[in-house]
Amino acid sequence: LEKLHEDQQQWEDAYAIRQRLAALADPAQRPKHQAILAFLENQLGLHALANANNAAAATRFESAIALDDGAVPAYLNLGDLQRRDGRVNDALSTWEQVPQIAPERAYLILNRVETVSREQGDAHRFPALCLWLIATNPQDWRARWALGRHLDNRDRPSEALDLLFESLVHNPHALAIHQVVWQ
Repeated sequence: LEKLHEDQQQWEDAYAIRQRLAALADPAQRPKHQAILAFLENQLGLHALANANNAAAATRFESAIALDDGAVPAYLNLGDLQRRDGRVNDALSTWEQVPQIAPERAYLILNRVETVSREQGDAHRFPALCLWLIATNPQDWRARWALGRHLDNRDRPSEALDLLFESLVHNPHALAIHQVVWQ
């Protein structure tokens, strides 16, 4: 029944059913239920956003994070909402939690942080983030690619090319890397 409500995008009904299931479940199953509830909270937040209810959306995204601190979409959506509301520092703080909780999904914040850092005139935040990602996850080709692209746009092609070649070592089939190298 919950899946049917999800398929119909009846998020409130799906949420209510999942809450009942979670209440009846074995405590060992709690993390699974929390993750599903967090997903549903995030969906309810997106629904609130679509209805121009930013306050309700923010509350839903925050609830999703409280239920499951690994709910990456909720961090992204909350940060995007904070940015739209003019709370840029809050947005950066929210987005920058993603690499801490899900390093393999850190690439999802790279464009966001780069754009906001550029708008704020902060020339150090984005490169520092990329260098930290590379240091903490030596296989991270996306951080190398993003930093290489960033350096190329700042007329530092030699450094950019080194990073792009390093990213190719970790993912030789990534078309995005080849495109930047060819340019």
